[in-house]
Amino acid sequence: MAARVWRDISRFPAIVFRCREIISAFVSRELKARYRGSIVGGLWQVIMPLALLGVYYLIFVEIMGVGIGENVAERRGLKEGPYAAFYILTGVLPYLALSESLMRSCGIIFENANLIKKIYFPSELLPVYIVIVTLVNQLIGTVLVIGAVCFTAESFPGGEYWLRLGLFPLVLFLQILFTAGLTLFFASANVFLRDTQPMVNVMMLFLMFLTPIFYSLEGVQGLTEQTRSLFELNPLYHLVTAYRQILIHPESSGAPWREIGIFAVVAVGLFVAGLAIFSASKSKFADEI
Repeated sequence: MAARVWRDISRFPAIVFRCREIISAFVSRELKARYRGSIVGGLWQVIMPLALLGVYYLIFVEIMGVGIGENVAERRGLKEGPYAAFYILTGVLPYLALSESLMRSCGIIFENANLIKKIYFPSELLPVYIVIVTLVNQLIGTVLVIGAVCFTAESFPGGEYWLRLGLFPLVLFLQILFTAGLTLFFASANVFLRDTQPMVNVMMLFLMFLTPIFYSLEGVQGLTEQTRSLFELNPLYHLVTAYRQILIHPESSGAPWREIGIFAVVAVGLFVAGLAIFSASKSKFADEI
């Protein structure tokens, strides 16, 4: 079995490339189904990130007074208000993409039982296409953030900012690996353990507050180095930190290589583990569903 699992892992990139049109069809079908019958249709993909930006800024900054840090904003070449809004949104977007992917992955095998039972189909593509679908809103939101940073910065971002933006595809690719590994694991786990989805709900609730999405560790009073190191055990901490340094720091110096390196190790490890578990389990899916 171990030899078959590693063979499946080594063949996975070729399977994705060979079935790229099938993946594209799945993604297109999913996006069209979301807005079928809607008046504004695909414009919701733009409206939702804008609404998130406005709502989170209003609640957490204006009403609750969650401080991101004026001194931090000044060092980054932005005013505190816009910086706080961008800070929150760049944390919310990848979190929501991950959360939606994991929620959908739990039922994806049952939703496509006809493909699993009746024909030969590379079932590992099902959790993966969900990851691509959930990235659409994140990508649109990211474009809006970049435009807003350029518009609200004290001076138009220089060449260093645009060079650092070149790291965005790398971080996004690592996020895809990270999320795909988890979706492959939870998709297979839910076939045998129907409590998987409630467990994922609880896990994502904890991650939302253990990841500095709505607050900054620099603004937490009395935070010791030992406590900070506990936050750094959370892979999402390194992901959102890398995104923030790339996207919303027009005057920052240096690239977030440390965060990218740590997250890369975790992402690759989780992807290989998730694919291995899925590959070892998929032969039993037809009997369980």
